[in-house]
Amino acid sequence: MTTKEHFVYTPASTDVSIRWRQLYGYVPPSEDPVYQRKWAEFRALAIKGIESIEKPKPVYSEKILKLRNTHAAS
Repeated sequence: MTTKEHFVYTPASTDVSIRWRQLYGYVPPSEDPVYQRKWAEFRALAIKGIESIEKPKPVYSEKILKLRNTHAAS
């Protein structure tokens, strides 16, 4: 590699993401499809309102259910 390939000049400031893109194939979260999809889902839920979000049902293990049943019977 030459010196020009190691140094990326940006006049306003030092932007390391330019160098990371060239050297490592870095993709910032703002351009990553996974993050874009995640935040689109979050925004859609926020628009619907908290009342529309279903409360998840608790999942209990067999051991906890057995303990509950033995304590309830006694």
